[in-house]
Amino acid sequence: MLRWIGWSVIVAASIVAFAAAPAVTEFQSPAAAGSEAPNLSVAPDGRVLLSWLEPTSPKGYALRFSFHDKQRWSAPRTNTSATNWFVSGADYPTVAFMADGTMAANSLIATNLDREAYNTKVPVPRWR
Repeated sequence: MLRWIGWSVIVAASIVAFAAAPAVTEFQSPAAAGSEAPNLSVAPDGRVLLSWLEPTSPKGYALRFSFHDKQRWSAPRTNTSATNWFVSGADYPTVAFMADGTMAANSLIATNLDREAYNTKVPVPRWR
């Protein structure tokens, strides 16, 4: 009897957990073909921000971003760009927000590609 009650509780808890699962919505990315290193963050006002690296010519990258306002993505904007960045699948730029809503993003400046060494640069634009 105790075993039956235990299994009943587990099944009931599973049903509740699945019933409370949030809906999944697919969004089309505003990033151009060939972009890499996507990163999601949330602004203080609740908007979702997608940032990514977009290849530029010759041999450079632009750190771009777009906000989603629950209906659509904003037009992509460029935070910064360069030809001397360290780009890998393990290390990627991130975006953070300060208390006043100012966005800060980092980029990885290659210092020695043979050793996979880089410095981090954090420009702070006044975009909100």
